[in-house]
Amino acid sequence: MLKISSYARTQIELLHNQGLHPAGILKNLKGKGLVASLSSITCMIKKLQRTGSVTNLPCSGRPEKLSF
Repeated sequence: MLKISSYARTQIELLHNQGLHPAGILKNLKGKGLVASLSSITCMIKKLQRTGSVTNLPCSGRPEKLSF
């Protein structure tokens, strides 16, 4: 799975706030030479609506080993 750059994430957020639909956002990103799929754009929009941000959240899991 290809990771979306932070610049592309902010562009998705800006274009969504301007009122573009995911297909329009995809066209705009391809015109700028950025790589993203339609499903990843819709996931970013859902994440934006749910959390208010498109940044990556910390993953759950085992904490780092402490060094003494």
